[in-house]
Amino acid sequence: MSYTRNNPLELAVTFAFEPTVNLEIPVKIRGSGSGGLVIPETLASTSNGRITASGLITTGPLPDEIRRFDPFEIAWQVSLDDGASWLEAGKSENRLFVTLADPITSPLYETLLDVGTRNANGQTTDEGAVAAIWADFAGPIPGVRRKLLDGHNRADGTEMRYWVEEGSPIYPEVFAFCQTFQAMINPTPDDPRLNGIGTCNAWARVFHETIRAQGITDSKIVFVTANQPGATFLVKNWDFTLSGSAPVVCTPFSHLRSETSDLLGIAGEGTLNPPAEFPSHFIVLFNDKYYDPSYGAGPFGGSTGLEARLAWENASIDGFLAPCSIGIRVAKPNDLAVPEMIFTVVE
Repeated sequence: MSYTRNNPLELAVTFAFEPTVNLEIPVKIRGSGSGGLVIPETLASTSNGRITASGLITTGPLPDEIRRFDPFEIAWQVSLDDGASWLEAGKSENRLFVTLADPITSPLYETLLDVGTRNANGQTTDEGAVAAIWADFAGPIPGVRRKLLDGHNRADGTEMRYWVEEGSPIYPEVFAFCQTFQAMINPTPDDPRLNGIGTCNAWARVFHETIRAQGITDSKIVFVTANQPGATFLVKNWDFTLSGSAPVVCTPFSHLRSETSDLLGIAGEGTLNPPAEFPSHFIVLFNDKYYDPSYGAGPFGGSTGLEARLAWENASIDGFLAPCSIGIRVAKPNDLAVPEMIFTVVE
């Protein structure tokens, strides 16, 4: 269940008798819930051995903050004599997620609510909630875990991963089937080897949609590419020889491909050494700062947007590869003083 903070709960309840008894007298119900919420006594309907009541509204609201109740309990009572006496009628238990504002993502996946509320429990502002949620991504080892139970109450809690280790034989399958956050949070993918794995697109969106599940509107998806035609970028860590021997015609690229080497990279979410060369990347912009959920890196800010973008680039990128007009691939180190990436807000 998901409700927005500082609002009452509205719910329905059904009681079943065993053995079945048909009641032909007025029946009332009431309940006492977690956090001091009360369901006042209400006239219920009876039919075919069941007592039902809908449109029940608690007296008093939910807490005025993000909360996660696991479980949210209600102890129920039933009266068969118009409230003169009450019988214990058991306890209901449900996971309840209390959001900062009305969610603006759809479908509203439970994992998004779980990640958001378990980390931002008690937060009351957009900035506080995002900072608390980000702390889970900022690891990045182990990766952010999915909810402990799936929608059928089967154990899950998978620690999600960014790509796979460099050189893994399932790299092509990850590229083909793990591009969406929906695939990454799916506990039963067609290929079990891909369970919990996502690309940068998936990781950026799972952070973005977790924020939006709290009703926070300022999050944006940013698509990042190199500013040289046909170039790919080299995610840290790479080594370049002291002086490159690329032909002058290939300027500004200074090195031959053979004059670079891929070192042990920076860790991604749940993956110690993910692939290190990409044509593009997805990150998240919130409150003028850039977050890189794939690596748990950031936030990157500055006095200007340019400074913030350059901060991400210099922390993340060691260099670039590109085709040269004479038919060879050449490389260049990242210039720490010059922006060499294009940032495009796509959502």
